Amino acid sequence: MNYEIVNQLEAGQPGWDDHKAWLKQTNTQLLVLGPLPGFYGFLKDEHLQGVDLIDTITQRRYIDHKYMFFDKAPVPEGTAVYMNEGGTISLISEGETIGSMVTYAGTRRAVKELRYQYLDGTKDLIEEYSFDGNHYSNLFYYNDDIQEIQFLNRDGKVVIREFFYEGAINLITVEDPFSGHELRRYDDIEAFREGEIARFLKPEDTAITRYMGLEMTALRHAKSHNVLRLSESPFDENSEVRGNLMAILTNEIAYIHEVQMDQASYNALALRDVPLDKAKVVTEAR
Repeated sequence: MNYEIVNQLEAGQPGWDDHKAWLKQTNTQLLVLGPLPGFYGFLKDEHLQGVDLIDTITQRRYIDHKYMFFDKAPVPEGTAVYMNEGGTISLISEGETIGSMVTYAGTRRAVKELRYQYLDGTKDLIEEYSFDGNHYSNLFYYNDDIQEIQFLNRDGKVVIREFFYEGAINLITVEDPFSGHELRRYDDIEAFREGEIARFLKPEDTAITRYMGLEMTALRHAKSHNVLRLSESPFDENSEVRGNLMAILTNEIAYIHEVQMDQASYNALALRDVPLDKAKVVTEAR
């Protein structure tokens, strides 16, 4: 299987149409590193194939042509769902605003988030819902600071927990959704991505990245055939070969096995006597 590793979706950005055409032409699926409750809707809208790393761990599956209408949201008993004049939606209980509702853009009021707050207006809990209306995650706050995120399977069982300290993730656990037994733990988000990507990708897979940042380092332990598809100049602002690119081409970064580039980039690097054993000239669209 061919996968392109991405951290953000670029729909609507310059070059997206060519990029999307390339994905279809090469039968490449998007593999998204971060959680995206609305990813299924994005794939349907763009007529693409893809997987989300979080979904591969929680084993989440989506149901076509299904969503949760705003008046069916599982709010606390006695809570009124109030549509404001500006289109926002408030959650009212005993005369007090206890939260708000966010819906998916372009839908008929499909629920995306339920945002609960303390009486002083600070955040309490955010419940995220997938595009097909299933409970996706819980985000817990204290003094407006994120404390923990729980990612759920389709049955509402916790599979992944992210714990925060002073706004940064300092522990991630993956647990058995039935017993609650801890299966794996990671000290930070980088280790989590690297470990879980390595579990997901197989030796027969090809993993492509266009960036030499976190999308690339996520492949550090993957046994797949890993490709950098150069999407920027091979030279930095000082006209030097970019550090990570040089490290790949000299095999200091050995887990990237191939660098795809246009003819101009290849020729420019050849003039610098840069090793090009890993380089491959490509001419097709993005």
